[in-house]
Amino acid sequence: MSALLDNKTRQLIAIGASMAANCVSCLHQHYNAAMAAGATVEEVIEAIKVGEAIKAQPSAQIKQEIAMLLNDKENLFPHHHHGKKSCGCGCN
Repeated sequence: MSALLDNKTRQLIAIGASMAANCVSCLHQHYNAAMAAGATVEEVIEAIKVGEAIKAQPSAQIKQEIAMLLNDKENLFPHHHHGKKSCGCGCN
């Protein structure tokens, strides 16, 4: 890996990514590494907030998609089951 970013910066990025990925063990590992690299609690909090913002975007998009589908009740989930017994989503 290139060393263009210092270790503290890489660990703070990894904290945000851990938050976005819901990876608890990653969060613990990168938190400890960030603190050892000289990160402050305030920097960690900011990294977590960035991760939360990234994670929130797909949630907002799926909520928007659901709202659109609910407004089109006749075609609600038209792909569901594709004429097969199960579509593979685990609903059956």
